[in-house]
Amino acid sequence: MKKIVILFLVFTCNSFSQFKVNYKEIQSKYSPLDSEESFIETKSVNDLEQVLFHFSKKDSTLLSVNFKHLESYSENEFLNIVNEYIIDYKPSKIKEWENWTLYYDEKNKIIVVKVFENHLKSKIKDITMINDKRTVESMLKLFEVKFSH
Repeated sequence: MKKIVILFLVFTCNSFSQFKVNYKEIQSKYSPLDSEESFIETKSVNDLEQVLFHFSKKDSTLLSVNFKHLESYSENEFLNIVNEYIIDYKPSKIKEWENWTLYYDEKNKIIVVKVFENHLKSKIKDITMINDKRTVESMLKLFEVKFSH
């Protein structure tokens, strides 16, 4: 189940033809994002929204949270969700691509991924907050990468 969430995140980010990098390239370059020591719980908020919670089996700490909306989130809803889960959220690094944005909160050691419906960035479809140390360290490399056009 945890592999499904990670695959879902990466495939959502990679589902538009604008990307020249694919899931296998990311996995091989930045290491696998899944772990055999974790589990996923899925909760339906309503008919349009679903939340996936990724927990450590060892101590039940929350490793990541993924919010998925069939329609969209507003920028205010995005900020409300992030502020609900992250104490004193303040991104120190931002990296943007055509239909997604990465935020790194250095103080809290958390990466937030905001996925848009398309390159116009008018509708936020997916919000993921990643707290897993190994995954965060691996994803930090994305802030330095220059994808060629």
